[in-house]
Amino acid sequence: MPSRLTAALLHAGLRRSVRIFQARDPRYGRARPLRRHPRELRLRAGDLHLHCLEWPGADPPLVLLHGLNNSAWIWARVADRLADEGRRVISVTLRGHGASSKPGGDYSLPATTGDLAALLGTLGVHRVALAGHSWGGKVALHFATQHPHRLDCLVLADPAPPRGLSPPLSHGGLVGAAFRPERRSYPDRHSWREAMSSLIQHQLGDDTDRLAWSAVYREQPDGSLQAALPGSAFQAILRGPIQQDLRPRLPAIRCPTQLLLPSISLSPIPGTWREAQRVLPLLDRRDLVGDHTFIHTNSEATCEAMASFLATHAPSRDP
Repeated sequence: MPSRLTAALLHAGLRRSVRIFQARDPRYGRARPLRRHPRELRLRAGDLHLHCLEWPGADPPLVLLHGLNNSAWIWARVADRLADEGRRVISVTLRGHGASSKPGGDYSLPATTGDLAALLGTLGVHRVALAGHSWGGKVALHFATQHPHRLDCLVLADPAPPRGLSPPLSHGGLVGAAFRPERRSYPDRHSWREAMSSLIQHQLGDDTDRLAWSAVYREQPDGSLQAALPGSAFQAILRGPIQQDLRPRLPAIRCPTQLLLPSISLSPIPGTWREAQRVLPLLDRRDLVGDHTFIHTNSEATCEAMASFLATHAPSRDP
């Protein structure tokens, strides 16, 4: 099936799912405005600079990592709510994405987790609570295997599974089709804004949606808009880190781990996480209503699940 038709059918199906999700959880597709605008920072991480959003509060901070072709803004609704607890929250835009540096070649897990370790040095913090969504969940999982003593706890929000995506997703063209509206070029701002309103993750069309959509595009001199993440980097991540098998490394993880899985998940096959659940310490699994973008589209439910977990395993302390 041609990728354009596949993409159209996929997104039409997701839009029809909205009513089902809202019937199961009225919080889905609704969100309060941000109470505070975060500080926007561009911080050194080794040879790169990473764009970050910071909600000030008590250390140790909660650090948030976004998924493929996204940015720090996708966590904004969750971060704003969790900052109400007095915790310092930092959402990071990873290499190649948004306003962060775009190195030419290496988008491997070691390179990306190395950026994070360097960023924590710039921030002057040693221990953190770490959360990652989608590809960012795979990055967080890898960081936890490499730096187990730096984490108070780990939250995995529908992450790319430890063994990689299942064959129907990785070889069936569904992942590429899902990203098509978010990766294509738009000739002008009118068509670009119309595309935003058609996406399930930006159905509210509020300021947070606009900031999240704007962060993944860059306007060109001719007025067109193109994806901020270079195509070569997108393909490198999709074919490499997302598919890397981390199962042999999981026993190195020492911190309590929470797994958040939505109704429509990157782990659709039963038993995908069974092996990891036997290995990861104190794994707290929560099933939430929504699609893969649930951290943005069902932020209230996400916050509720994360807040209780963090309060137990990563209580905030005075600055």
